[in-house]
Amino acid sequence: MEVMLGIPKRMDVIDGAGEQVAHLHSPPFTVIKDKVNVAFASGEELQLQGTIIENDYAVRDSHGNLRIHITQKWVTVRDRDTVDVADGQRPEVAFALAWAIDRWVERD
Repeated sequence: MEVMLGIPKRMDVIDGAGEQVAHLHSPPFTVIKDKVNVAFASGEELQLQGTIIENDYAVRDSHGNLRIHITQKWVTVRDRDTVDVADGQRPEVAFALAWAIDRWVERD
C-alpha cells in the first residue's frame, strides 16, 4: 500500500512461499522519508535511517547496533549498490530490504 503527502506508508516483504518476512512502515508527516521501521515476522524490530533518496542508509537494532548498511555508488556508468551485512544477519533479508527500499523511493 502506498500513501502520499506525508501520511504513513507501508510495504510488506514476502518470501518465495508467500510468507511475510518483514513489514516496513514510515512514521507519519515526514517530508523526506528518512526513517523507516522494519518489523520482522520473528518479532525483531529494526530501524532504517539515513538518506533514502540518495540510497545511503543503515539498519540498526533496538540497541543501536549496525545490522545492515546499504550505499549506492553514483560514480560508475551503472548504478551499483553495496550491502554490508553484520554477522548473524541473513544476507537474503538484507538484499530484500535493499530492493524494497529502492521500490519505495521509486514510488514517491
